Amino acid sequence: MIDLRRLGPGDARFTSGSTPEVRVVRGGCHRVEDIYQGVRMAHADIGFYLVDEPGMLAETDTAQWSYVPGRITVIPPWWYYIYRFRPGMGHAYLHVAVPSWPDRLLRRHLHEPLVIADRTLIRMFRELAGQLRAGDPQPALRLSAQLVAISGIRALAAMLPGLAAELLHREHGAWLHLRPALELIEARLDANLAVGDLARALGCSREHCARLFGRHLGQSPVRYIQERRVARAMELIRDGLTITEAARLVGVGTRQYLGRLVRRHLGRPPSALS
Repeated sequence: MIDLRRLGPGDARFTSGSTPEVRVVRGGCHRVEDIYQGVRMAHADIGFYLVDEPGMLAETDTAQWSYVPGRITVIPPWWYYIYRFRPGMGHAYLHVAVPSWPDRLLRRHLHEPLVIADRTLIRMFRELAGQLRAGDPQPALRLSAQLVAISGIRALAAMLPGLAAELLHREHGAWLHLRPALELIEARLDANLAVGDLARALGCSREHCARLFGRHLGQSPVRYIQERRVARAMELIRDGLTITEAARLVGVGTRQYLGRLVRRHLGRPPSALS
C-alpha cells in the first residue's frame, strides 16, 4: 500500500509495500528541509539519491563525500554521517531494503558511498520523480518505484562482486540445509521459539542444529532469531508503530528489552534510528 502525502507544490513522498526480493521502504522528490542541515543521521536501509545540482554533502569524522549531480549516490545502511546542503536545493531519493542481504555482510562490502552512472537507471529515477510531482495514481507509482528499486539493487550488486559471490555461497548453503528452520522463524517471529523447535523442524538434534547455523550463517540460532526480530521491529517502527507495539509483535515482550536488543545489534536505541 502506498501512502502519498503532499509536502508542498510539486513535492511528494510515498511509502510502499514489498516483494520477496526488494522492499521499497520510502522515497520522495522535494526540496531538502532545513531541519536536516548539519544533523548526524543514519538509515536502516540502502539509500539511493539523485541530485541535478552541486551542493549536497555527506560528512563523517574522517571524510566527506559529494553527491554527484546527474548521478545516483548510494548511501550504505547504518552509515552515520552529517547532512550538509545548499539551502533550497532539491533531490529525489529512494530507500530500499533487501531482506535476504544480512546487515553484517552488507556492511562488510558497502562501507562508504558509491556512485552509479547507469543512464537507464538514472532515466527511470527521473521518471519516477516526475510521476511523484504530477501526483500519478498509486498503482503507477508502486510499479515505477519497484522497478527503480530492483534495477538499483542489480546495479549495486554488479559493482560489488565480492558481495554477490558471498551471498550466492551463503544463501545456497543456508537455504539448502536450513530451509525448514528459517521458514519456521519467519512464520513464528512473535512466538517463543527455542532451539529445540528449530531442531525438530530440521529433524536433527539441538547440537547439530546449532552447528548448522554456525556453519552456514556464522552465528547461533538464538542470535539469528534476535537479528530477525530486530530487523522486523525496525520495519514496524518506520511504518509508524510505537516501540511498545513493535516489541509485542516481534515477540520480545517489552520496549525495554527491545531497546537492549537493538543497542546490542545496531549500536543505537530504536528512537535514534529511522
